[in-house]
Amino acid sequence: VSSESKMGVQDFRLSALTALFLILKTHSHAKKRFKIEMLLRLSGGEFTVDQVVKTEQLMLHMLKFHINPPTSISVLNEMFELLKPLMPSDRPQLCETVYRQAQFFAELGVFHL
Repeated sequence: VSSESKMGVQDFRLSALTALFLILKTHSHAKKRFKIEMLLRLSGGEFTVDQVVKTEQLMLHMLKFHINPPTSISVLNEMFELLKPLMPSDRPQLCETVYRQAQFFAELGVFHL
């Protein structure tokens, strides 16, 4: 897509819907996978599965498939959210210390020595 080309409203909506779908696929939990049909219902039936798939292929091709999966810190944050109910509420300092240590080791794990 050149910087001089103009995008119509429908193409913009399709691109936005497809970008949202890509984000959800890349960053959602396996249990919370969003089906493309659900997004199509949200669009009021304006687009078809084929249109979204073709737009997704175009976007990935234009990005040269350079999309960023979740980072180790985002996984850590999600994990701590899931574990919050099991953590001792009367010892917030302990929970904070455990989180900071886990964060340190997660960051240490991505360094190349």
